[in-house]
Amino acid sequence: MNNGAPQLSLGIIGLGRMTEAIVQGVIAAGTMRPTDILATRRNTDELRRQAAELGIRTTPDNNVVAQECSVVLLGVKPYQLLDVTSALTALAPETILISVAAGIPTTAIEEAVEGEIPVVRAMPNTPALVGAGVTAICGGRYAKAEHLEVASQLLGATGTCLTVEEEWMDAITAISGSGPAYYFRFTEALAQAAISIGLDPELAQQLACETFVGAARLLEESGRSPEELRRQVTSPGGTTEAALGSFDENDLSGLVEKAVARALARGVEIGQQAAETEENVDNRFNSVFRSDLFAGKTILVTGGGTGIGRCIGHELAALGAEVILSGRRTEPLEQTAEEIREAGGVAHPCAMNIREQDEVNETVGQLVRDHGPIHGLVNNAGGQFLSPAAMIKAKGWRAVIDTNLNGTFFVSQAIFQSSMASHGGTIVNIVADMWNGFPGMAHTGAARAGVVNLTKTLSIEWASAGVRVNAVAPGVILSSGMNNYPASVQKMLKDNLWKNPSSRLGTESEVSASVVFLLSPASAYISGTTIRVDGASSLQKEPMFPYIRHDRMTPWDGFHLKADLPEMLRPDSDS
Repeated sequence: MNNGAPQLSLGIIGLGRMTEAIVQGVIAAGTMRPTDILATRRNTDELRRQAAELGIRTTPDNNVVAQECSVVLLGVKPYQLLDVTSALTALAPETILISVAAGIPTTAIEEAVEGEIPVVRAMPNTPALVGAGVTAICGGRYAKAEHLEVASQLLGATGTCLTVEEEWMDAITAISGSGPAYYFRFTEALAQAAISIGLDPELAQQLACETFVGAARLLEESGRSPEELRRQVTSPGGTTEAALGSFDENDLSGLVEKAVARALARGVEIGQQAAETEENVDNRFNSVFRSDLFAGKTILVTGGGTGIGRCIGHELAALGAEVILSGRRTEPLEQTAEEIREAGGVAHPCAMNIREQDEVNETVGQLVRDHGPIHGLVNNAGGQFLSPAAMIKAKGWRAVIDTNLNGTFFVSQAIFQSSMASHGGTIVNIVADMWNGFPGMAHTGAARAGVVNLTKTLSIEWASAGVRVNAVAPGVILSSGMNNYPASVQKMLKDNLWKNPSSRLGTESEVSASVVFLLSPASAYISGTTIRVDGASSLQKEPMFPYIRHDRMTPWDGFHLKADLPEMLRPDSDS
């Protein structure tokens, strides 16, 4: 190997859950010593924790890993992989590159690095975390048998390692790479069915889980086919036959085939997007922040399907975050999530009515169970309508307060209780330009002012948990939210709202950039504040609510000596 080293040295670029499992496996198997392993990760706090637990060495520089290690394991996201590999300028000719990124072919990686570097593509799965994984590997054009043997030795420490042809890798990703989630989903459904027929939830979970574990062990150790074992347990006219009949009536096999086909298609798509570099760059958010700023972070954006929330979701995903988009309507959430995925990001739609506290608590709890800690929350969901205060009915008032104030609190509290109280995090609330009152929208003015005060309060109460809370107050922003107002209002906005010190309206990207800054480590000493993104319009602008000349405000003048006023300013003057 490189540097003339007598034994392997392993470098990890992107020490996440899967690559950490591989490290644990090779150490436990005695394949290498902890001191032979050098790792990088953008989340330096997590990297320090992992290094302390594993006893490995760390560095902030990927090229130090490339220079020192005979094997480099790439654990970054698919959309980051080619950027990361092209920046590795210190690779020695015999350094083995192993990628665990789904969908990225060895040819794309080879083109991203200089020289004839042996590249091995691998697809592990999550049971590697307990030493029961199955990993498929294949070699690129410069990978020889001895390189594949090294990769097999390392990756086999977490379970079974199979060498296959690269043409099978996308299909294997759809089966064994994604497969554990299929089993988890069916176990979840079986446990829920048990609860629906009266079993205790804890007992239901135990029965569902251990039934799967036992069935898998029986299948592995018996040497018999799944079909044979199924027939053995299916008595004619019995309960199992009745249940399996329902599966057949609902075409379970067809459903599974469709799911696998969709996973396969997505894997191919990921590879195409990453390989078509120029097209992929044009199709991604043009952020001023570095592309891996939020790598390894999960961020929830409420109201993420449209308008400013959609823009924020795109930028966060372009910066490496796993983005969860929530809202009441599923269709725009799914559309925005698909846009983000097409641009190479990771996004999940999540229907949630933030007005309903029980629903919020249940949904957030499930999100944490599915995705792990929530590192960031953007409370963007909101809604209001134009109306003079005297005309607002109780139902309309409550609807706006419930969404803009109560919903913000419900989601923040649920995220804090389920995740941030233990893991810390950052919250950014989206408010509005209501600093001088909000004529025509008294309901949202009151709600947003409440959120500004809530932001200050939570920044104090939750600081000891490592939670920062800030707000962003946009002025009038050119957003798809404008479509919610009638044409007459849109015309009024066009004719008047450019009349501010900046002589224009704001953009969604300008709001998003401020949100990103407040979520980033650069704002580590900022909490409890509100950033105004309004081009100074909160200081001076054309009034949205027209002034009406009247004499209904009777003056009081108790001064016994009259003021000496200019003629034209005297109360009795006609000038």
